[in-house]
Amino acid sequence: MDRLMVARILEEQRWQAVLARKVDGALFFYGVLTTGIYCLPGCPSRLPKRENVAFFDSVRSARAAGLRPCKRCHPDAHGVPAWFGEACRALIGGDATVSKVAALAGVSRATLHRVTVGVLGVTPSALRLGARDLRLREALATHASVLEACFAAGFGSASAAYAQSARAHGAPPGVLRRHAARELRVLTGTSSLGAMVAAKSEAGLCLLEFLEEGDDAHTRVQARFPEAQVEAAKGSDRDLLARAIAAVDMADRSPVLPMDVRGTVFQQKVWAALQTLSAGERVSYSDLAARIGRPSAARAVARAVGENPIAVLVPCHRVVGKNGGLAGYRWGVERKARLLAWEDEDE
Repeated sequence: MDRLMVARILEEQRWQAVLARKVDGALFFYGVLTTGIYCLPGCPSRLPKRENVAFFDSVRSARAAGLRPCKRCHPDAHGVPAWFGEACRALIGGDATVSKVAALAGVSRATLHRVTVGVLGVTPSALRLGARDLRLREALATHASVLEACFAAGFGSASAAYAQSARAHGAPPGVLRRHAARELRVLTGTSSLGAMVAAKSEAGLCLLEFLEEGDDAHTRVQARFPEAQVEAAKGSDRDLLARAIAAVDMADRSPVLPMDVRGTVFQQKVWAALQTLSAGERVSYSDLAARIGRPSAARAVARAVGENPIAVLVPCHRVVGKNGGLAGYRWGVERKARLLAWEDEDE
């Protein structure tokens, strides 16, 4: 795999860690180019826009980019081991086993596991499988047949590719191929919490997000669904999307709308559990992990919550810290506080 793809996969893993405000063992930094500050991923400061963020392996590289340390999270005393970058490239881009990558890096498998989880929030095996899954999805969009895509993605057999696709998405590669090429209808609107963009496929609502100043709605949707054809909504599509945006300000935030919320099998479980939470109910990440039968997966749950594509209607704002604090929120903790306050008033 080329270095550009390796870098993109690493950046996406790190961005998810920032969204989840992962603190424990964090060994990288993110810089906010508009403020000139670099932080740890668990920093309590307001989450920046993705396009304003750059990632760094060391304090030295962050400072070399002209950034200064954050006064809230004090990132200066942390860093990534020198061997880690090459180890990640081996995990993502080659066929080497986790044990072999550890040996090549000159560390134990346990050390590789600890550092990878600390830096990226995923195990070495999960990083390796995730990279192969990304290659498969990209190959499905560019190759003439599913079989060609499976081999181009680095799978030794079609059965291995089908097994990976079933684990990650609950669907075979052919279904992923059809979904990638879907047509989406888009509408922008305004709620009392700010500007929003909504998108739907033929099956239903697939995206509902808040927009920040300067955001382009179609660019936002295209970034989330890079293979989709994006067009402005008309007629009944426009009506459904308008109802979704209006629902953000309704006392009852559970309108019956068709949804097409896609993700990995694990993400689907987390998002389905969120939809069982009633207005005013609050749970911690560990509580939510227990509800889906994965009590030890609180970090993975936090990442899935941060990746929720449907604001408010899939109520990730009802997930709080163990101490009842707001923790983080993908669309800003101020919005989260207001949503929870509205629900408390309605009780």
